[in-house]
Amino acid sequence: MSDTPAAITRFLSAWTARDPQLAAAEVTDTVVLADPNERHEGRDALVVHLEQVLRRFDFQSTAVEHCVVDGDPLGDAQVAFILHVKMTGRSSRLAGVVTGFDAGVFVTLVGAKIDRYTEFWDPTPMASALSGGVGGC
Repeated sequence: MSDTPAAITRFLSAWTARDPQLAAAEVTDTVVLADPNERHEGRDALVVHLEQVLRRFDFQSTAVEHCVVDGDPLGDAQVAFILHVKMTGRSSRLAGVVTGFDAGVFVTLVGAKIDRYTEFWDPTPMASALSGGVGGC
């Protein structure tokens, strides 16, 4: 992730470190996080969302490739990249189930903080892996 803006690298590292406050330190107060399933607005909502996700999953790895930055990564910029995520279920229903996803991600940085973070991914493969033998998702 060497060409990835530092705020994004630290934000993604917070997921594998299981540290919602570290993620919160990399976003604006008015951050919007969106993926195919949900939308969260504001730093507090992001922390609640991350806490909920971390109760269900351990993030084993996140990898960024094809990162493109338009603007100043230490200021205001638009960033696009491919994100690869591998995770393992934690909850009793999902314990030990390995899954993940690949996503196209678009980020707006304002003052070197994440202001908009949008993931585009197909939830079907992950839902299929999670429902295999564990009674649905």
